[in-house]
Amino acid sequence: MASTIYRRQGDRLPAIKAQAFTATNNVDLTQFASITFRMVCGATVVTGPASGDANGNLTYNLGASDTAVPGTYSAYFIATDGTGKVETLPTGENLTVVIVPTI
Repeated sequence: MASTIYRRQGDRLPAIKAQAFTATNNVDLTQFASITFRMVCGATVVTGPASGDANGNLTYNLGASDTAVPGTYSAYFIATDGTGKVETLPTGENLTVVIVPTI
């Protein structure tokens, strides 16, 4: 699941997408009460609501200031069930999001 995602500074499209899966199946993300996206680069932290489907597809729609600061970010999704228990996706390693500066 881990990969490097590139976006240009100031761009909000396309959405950040990933897929959650086990060794044998996709993760049914509809079982979770909420999903949050988080990415961090130094002191810059971006968080926001994300979505997921029964086929393990995760989506985060970038907000207006999410790509304002260029850099290489570590990112992941946090899925919370109805009892407050969390699962961080991907489980093995973070996603890498690179915000490329404008010229």
